[in-house]
Amino acid sequence: MIDPSTTVPDSDAMSETGALSRDEQRTWGAFAALLDLMSSALDTGLHERGLNLFSYAVLAALADQPDRTLRMSELAALTHASASRLSHMVRRLEDKGWVERSPAQSDGRGNLAHLTDEGLQTVRRATPDHVAAVRAMVLDPLDEAGREQLHALSCRLVRQFEVSLPECD
Repeated sequence: MIDPSTTVPDSDAMSETGALSRDEQRTWGAFAALLDLMSSALDTGLHERGLNLFSYAVLAALADQPDRTLRMSELAALTHASASRLSHMVRRLEDKGWVERSPAQSDGRGNLAHLTDEGLQTVRRATPDHVAAVRAMVLDPLDEAGREQLHALSCRLVRQFEVSLPECD
């Protein structure tokens, strides 16, 4: 994961365009490994349900709506996805019969994604195992102070992407 050629033996601090310092490598390496391991483990847990982390997020976002329907642009924002990535995922979910897409009737612009009954059952079956995995891998290993620190650090890093996250308001 960490390229040893980026280590500079004589210096622990580098310019903005130079290699990472040892401390920066250590921090980045641990964080990058966490991202990879966490994503892979959560995907593996959802795979037996025919889902991955992104498809689960799409289904769960729709399931949270009173009518199980969202404009595609709103769904993209909720799942932090580009319009193109979301469109490809919704097409795959349509193929499975879990989501239906239709034109927005209110203004004739844009499309709506609607969670079908089968999609709702799929996300409901996957949720208990997913929640247990999130607790086991992220929440339970931390005490209350650690969870607060993780929340604060996550929000601090998210803000640089200029997205609105209700969890961080």
